Amino acid sequence: RTKNKQDPAFSGALEQGTIQCFSNQQTQNIEGKLRVSGRAFYRDAVNRVLNEGVFPPIADEPTEYSIHWEVANYSTDMSDIQVYADLPFGVEFVEQVRVDVGELLFDSTRRRVSWQIPKILATTGVLNRPIIAIFQIRATPSLEHIEYYMPLLEPTHIRAEDDFTKTN
Repeated sequence: RTKNKQDPAFSGALEQGTIQCFSNQQTQNIEGKLRVSGRAFYRDAVNRVLNEGVFPPIADEPTEYSIHWEVANYSTDMSDIQVYADLPFGVEFVEQVRVDVGELLFDSTRRRVSWQIPKILATTGVLNRPIIAIFQIRATPSLEHIEYYMPLLEPTHIRAEDDFTKTN
């Protein structure tokens, strides 16, 4: 809007021939976003995994499942990625089936499955397919699981360093 001397919002600085401009410019680095999703399969013919055991599960009888972890990266390159979950009581790690990138490890002392990924480029799993790790577990439900779902994994977590912001 154009201001004139009769306008009550007129700046006195303009009468003196000086205009003051203030700028509050900030630079903000926006962190990227990683997503890990997990799924369990009893039948996994696509990946040629033959899970053994009865389905639906029966108390005190072991049943094998394939666990699929998929990681997608939405915006910035990420490094030193770690995906991990602990196995609950009654669940055993059987074997690694497939790992697209990195290394899948099982720590029997902590009962933790972890997937170490050195680097994921931006938009992996968004503009193309996600990276995948598949491993097999064996779950033996107890009598307390009757009529309830038996957890096959504790919550799955993901950690990484954002290459743009240098934050975890």
